[in-house]
Amino acid sequence: MKTAHKGEERIKELSTLQRREQVIAFRLLRREDMMKHNKQQLCLRNPKIERERNNKVDNKLVVCTACSGFFSAAFYYQHRKRCQAKPSLPAQNVPVTLLMPATTDVSEHFRTEVLSKFRDDDIGQICQTDPTIITVGSRLYDKLKKRNDKKVEVKKSVRTDMRRLAQLYVAFREKHAAAKPEDMLVRSNFRLLDQAIESCTDVNDEGEEKAGLKVALFYLLKKTAKILKATYLMNDDDDKAAEIDKFVHVLALNENVLFGSAVYALNQRRQTRLRRPAQLPTDNDVQQLRQFTVTRLQSIVGDPYLLWTSNEYTKARDLAVSRLTLFNARRGGEPARLLLSEWQDAESGSWVDQNAVHKLNEVEQQLFGHLKVTFQAGKGNNHLVPVLIPDDTAKTLRQLASAETRKQCAVDERNTYLFPCIQGSLEHVSGWHAVRKVCIDAGVSDPSLLTATKMRHRISTLYAAMDVPEAERAYFYRHMGHSADINTNIYQTPLAVAEVTKVGVRLQAMDGPNEGELSMCS
Repeated sequence: MKTAHKGEERIKELSTLQRREQVIAFRLLRREDMMKHNKQQLCLRNPKIERERNNKVDNKLVVCTACSGFFSAAFYYQHRKRCQAKPSLPAQNVPVTLLMPATTDVSEHFRTEVLSKFRDDDIGQICQTDPTIITVGSRLYDKLKKRNDKKVEVKKSVRTDMRRLAQLYVAFREKHAAAKPEDMLVRSNFRLLDQAIESCTDVNDEGEEKAGLKVALFYLLKKTAKILKATYLMNDDDDKAAEIDKFVHVLALNENVLFGSAVYALNQRRQTRLRRPAQLPTDNDVQQLRQFTVTRLQSIVGDPYLLWTSNEYTKARDLAVSRLTLFNARRGGEPARLLLSEWQDAESGSWVDQNAVHKLNEVEQQLFGHLKVTFQAGKGNNHLVPVLIPDDTAKTLRQLASAETRKQCAVDERNTYLFPCIQGSLEHVSGWHAVRKVCIDAGVSDPSLLTATKMRHRISTLYAAMDVPEAERAYFYRHMGHSADINTNIYQTPLAVAEVTKVGVRLQAMDGPNEGELSMCS
């Protein structure tokens, strides 16, 4: 390059650098030019892609977002460890297909955080290349991405919606071979769409209709229609926008016919199967899990000679996530996405009014020595929910939040979560997986019953049976993040024992003596 282009100003400038810096600079320059060439090639029918190393095996190609290098997908993770461009940005791999014109109108963030994460299967390729599905996904992502504390859930939600839309399109295309995704939202094709929906939601592993998926498809079609209508209006295509309105009207008229059975099945499942006492975790399993968690946390954090590595960090992190999730009866993803700033609020007691604490009696004041409290965004986007932190977990959280420990255990310094993924990730751990792993390690009899949702059912049922003043119950409902009606009709197991002992005995008395009692009287 120095020989062939020695007259160019940029080459002259780079040639004055030190030897090591010069090698790096020329390598990055070569990759930038390679990127320009490959973008031009991708506009052609038979592109010839330049890459770092040619290989006889035709491997999948990916692009490094930091240095613009083209690599084999199998080799990329070796490159990522020593990528020398833009150290302030995390290096990520993006499939070459995402450089095609269909994805040029979306943001770079959407391309790297959503499009590049799809599995390399038929559905994933449709999500990465179809302009309509990309438009829908991009608009959904732009709408939700401002929820910074929920960015992991946002990305998963958008990818899920895009895959579902692609799966529905594949089923629709079997009925209408030449169809495009936008043809699903044409009223004259509504019968074909009906058949595609039935094909996608036919039966699950238990031989039942996929009711949850069917209802999700209904709301996804409504969101897709709204996004495409806005797109058509912005493109001054009023005829297509008017056709979307007609489709939405037809969808509304057929809502009960198409989706009524699915809604009924979901309600029945929620009211019967999920609320039976047999679906609740047993007291023995709950106590066994608690004892295991507390003991393991004490052994890890209490050892002054323990050298913390990524292995110890992930073990302590999963134990702490499981402890906070089940202790608070929180939804599975909530404590897992606690921010470092929210833990600091708990540590400093910034949510606690000390003047109010001094007015409490001695027993109540002692609680503040054993419990810390912080608040985080709950379900939706309009309220906060509390997270109580028992003292058996607080010491672990201090260690997990320590900047020195995080650096030592391969946690990226830009990761703002209290329970981060390691190896340079900017995301947080999965709450469900953490609880599941701890339950298996603890050896409980049935790990499938010890989940965040089932623990919410258990706590709601036990609380309902307590003799608690009605005014105090309101605090419990606020902690759970739902209303009294939701607690009674969704989470709380029907109080069958109280029904028999408190109501049944009265009805039996009003009913009169039974045959056994009459024979005894005679």
